Amino acid sequence: GYVRYEDLPLETRDGRHIAVEFVSNVYQAGDSKVIQCNVRDITERKKAEVVSNRLAAIVECSDDAIIGKDLNSIITSWNRGAEKLFGYAASEMVGTSIMRLIPADRQDEEGRILEKIKHGESVEHFDTLRQTKDGRLINISVTVSLIKDAAGKVIGLSKVARDISEHKAVEKKIRHLNAELEQRVLERPAQLEAANKELEAFSYSVSHDLRAPLRHV
Repeated sequence: GYVRYEDLPLETRDGRHIAVEFVSNVYQAGDSKVIQCNVRDITERKKAEVVSNRLAAIVECSDDAIIGKDLNSIITSWNRGAEKLFGYAASEMVGTSIMRLIPADRQDEEGRILEKIKHGESVEHFDTLRQTKDGRLINISVTVSLIKDAAGKVIGLSKVARDISEHKAVEKKIRHLNAELEQRVLERPAQLEAANKELEAFSYSVSHDLRAPLRHV
């Protein structure tokens, strides 16, 4: 009495292959039974689903933390990269506030980010500190972009966070080496001046010692 196919492959008269949603049912029409068929082309929808699934797989497998949140900073999605970076499972974070990742002395950053987004400003490669599940502070670079629905209405934000702790450690080491080099450059003239004074004293001593026997001769 009723048949339904969510994804039925069909071929059109001109040889194109399409996917359709097919529903067929029987109903009484007077003394007769009539079979009604409803066929809806879902080819474009299936293509969009393939693209969406591919993007979802890319997001899920990314090494970067990719986090979705609503306009109240409540987390709506949490990928494996976020689990790896911050130590929290998706089940621990989805539905909670992003503020739990922000250190106490940086709580105002979230408000500033939201204000920038509301005024149409972009937030790209914003370097800051965030706190992991075990209490460690890590250096991250954050990029925030808008999430819009089909009508173009902003419904949330997408946050991409990349661990730059190693990069920051290298920067710190370079700054330390540069400071040492600058100090050595500053110390060099003083060392040269001291060496020149020692050389002058030695030369004077040698010349004095040589003058005494000469005077005797």
